[in-house]
Amino acid sequence: MDNNSPSKQDNEAPGFFSRLLNTLIGIGLGESMLRAGTTVLSIVLLGAVIWLLRLFYAQSPNAGNTVNALQTGPTAPVARIEDVPPQSEEIAFGGIPRLAQVHTTIPSRPRQDVTKYTVVEGDTIFGIAEKFGLKPETVLWGNYYILLDDPHALKPGQELNILPLDGTYHEWQQSEGLNGISTYYGVTPEEIINFPANNLDMATIGDFANPNIAPGTWLVVPGGRREFI
Repeated sequence: MDNNSPSKQDNEAPGFFSRLLNTLIGIGLGESMLRAGTTVLSIVLLGAVIWLLRLFYAQSPNAGNTVNALQTGPTAPVARIEDVPPQSEEIAFGGIPRLAQVHTTIPSRPRQDVTKYTVVEGDTIFGIAEKFGLKPETVLWGNYYILLDDPHALKPGQELNILPLDGTYHEWQQSEGLNGISTYYGVTPEEIINFPANNLDMATIGDFANPNIAPGTWLVVPGGRREFI
């Protein structure tokens, strides 16, 4: 039989490594070789794991995004057109929101003139006063010659004076003075003179005891009160 046959070589190979190991141990290098072999084996295994991970991520469809995310860290999401909320009709000026208004609101102004009201069936002093935002006594005090301070004297068809605010209505008489009239109604002369509906002028009124007011002039006395007759 040929001495170089495969079976003989296979038998000689383990024997060679066994003799080599025994020789190394004999000269004191066995422990060092074991440590070196362990280190080399660990490096080989670590390289194999890294290679397998790279192979796995290379085959994954999101590999590029994953690698970039790991390298660059979190990034802000990219806004899409469909993600942008629709614009509101509200417009901000200096931090104060304002809405476009089609109609202009004009604030109501207080009435300053005396108006007329015709009494209808079913009217009462209280109902008329409530309709115009006045006190019931103001309706009576504004119409003394018609109602004579009597609520039961109210009749359909009567034309009443409706004052612009609570108070009394006074017809100016000859020889009257502003001081006496204002004291009688519990107000000051200036309140009567300065009320716009009275059309009086402080510069031309003259002496309060004998003012330049024509007899028969009707004056609104704002806030004025008197005893019922």
